[in-house]
Amino acid sequence: METGRAGPRQVGLITWGLGLRLGTWARELWRFTRRKPLGGVSLVFLVAMVLVAIFSPWITPHSPYENIRGAARVAPGATYWFGTDHLGRDLFSRVLIAGRISLFIGLVVMLLGTTVGSAVGVFSAYIGGKTDLIIQRIVDGLLAFPAIILALALMATLGQSLLNVILALVVVNTPRTIRTVRSAALSIKENVYVDAARSIGASNLRVMFLHVTPNCFAPIIIMATVTLGWAILAEASLSFLGLGVPADVPTWGGMLGTMAQRFMRSAPWTVVFPGLTLTLVVMAINLLGDAMRDMLDPRLRGAR
Repeated sequence: METGRAGPRQVGLITWGLGLRLGTWARELWRFTRRKPLGGVSLVFLVAMVLVAIFSPWITPHSPYENIRGAARVAPGATYWFGTDHLGRDLFSRVLIAGRISLFIGLVVMLLGTTVGSAVGVFSAYIGGKTDLIIQRIVDGLLAFPAIILALALMATLGQSLLNVILALVVVNTPRTIRTVRSAALSIKENVYVDAARSIGASNLRVMFLHVTPNCFAPIIIMATVTLGWAILAEASLSFLGLGVPADVPTWGGMLGTMAQRFMRSAPWTVVFPGLTLTLVVMAINLLGDAMRDMLDPRLRGAR
């Protein structure tokens, strides 16, 4: 009898299991959309924006880097949907391509900042003592600086590049995640099930990452959505001020920079469309974060 190939019964069970899991996800998403319609609409919009950003090199009608001769500052129309900028580049294509960089930076900063901040926050709360004191004083020192000022200082020191933007934003954002997750972990570590795990000989590492961290998922997820919107807006601010990614890389903030301001009266579309896209994306992230907070926070669930 062949053992390396799944028979019809095994294939049927696997298909049934996948269908059941997909059906569960669909029901949860539908329940979320019914209870929080703005959150559901925001989620659909963000998924669409991510898909557009991924496939933007294949769906842009014009090259986002090509200076079209004789087409400088052309108003929006059938040929150029968002018009063109002062160099004759198609704004619609540039807005789509810029989404790849802006969303990539936001997602990477969210993943790195939330992961590192959550791990350090749980560790600091669980270990306590002098270790917690030292970590929190370092966090206090970083939080003493306004976020954008600290990011500008780091970028001025490190120089303009995509990697440096990500590094600067992670350094600026991580202390806020540490402080938030630590607050949640301080109360969770006092629960009975944590004492039970210790009593049967579980190591500190096992207790932290198998018992404390999973129960901090609600604030971690909320912080992740907040970080995503903040990182996209912070990157736009750095690019707007000329200290973000290099000028030849299109980003939403960079498209709102000095040259766009110079032609804002004669060609307002060069500012309106990048700014509107940035506003809608950040607003959708914030609305989704508010909806997820209402669904995940047990105190808010009990209040309804």
